[in-house]
Amino acid sequence: MTGHIGKVVNFHIRNLGRIRKFITQEACHCAVRCPILSHLDYANSLLAGARQADLLRLQRLKNKSARLGFSCGRDRPSRELLDQLHWLPIRERIYYKILLITLKCINSRAAPCYLSNLLIPLHESTSSRYSLCSSTDVTRLVIPRCSRRVGDHAFSIAAPHMWNELPVHIREATNINVFKRALKEYLYGNA
Repeated sequence: MTGHIGKVVNFHIRNLGRIRKFITQEACHCAVRCPILSHLDYANSLLAGARQADLLRLQRLKNKSARLGFSCGRDRPSRELLDQLHWLPIRERIYYKILLITLKCINSRAAPCYLSNLLIPLHESTSSRYSLCSSTDVTRLVIPRCSRRVGDHAFSIAAPHMWNELPVHIREATNINVFKRALKEYLYGNA
């Protein structure tokens, strides 16, 4: 999957690089955001638990597109450019998307029921395995057991695991805009 994304994104970066000197910086940012970031973001929640080498390849493409937007060379740190553009690194962007879907599944009726049914609040669990956990935190989710490492990448396991790692003040947010802002600040701090 990352191989195909890499080819498509490199194609767009090369074509934008050819016309970069003829367009303004703002127009270039828009041109980078539309085709390049949409390809990097499309279905990237499937990359939860992907190999570090695959994520690094996608991160290099994101760094390359940020450098293209600012017309600067490789000597300038890409982290600085990503911060100026308010772009999260690839791994944090994957977490962001999965956690946003998780919030919609928990608090909203807009989420698909097939995903909402996979997430079980800890306080609703009847299993004796979970009854010993702290009952004061009602925002935690049950993490199902999985016998294989590949299963850890499934939404039903990855989403509760990521959700339970969040600080309580972020998990308790019911307004989606407040949640997005707090989550982005948290992920920027951990990046």
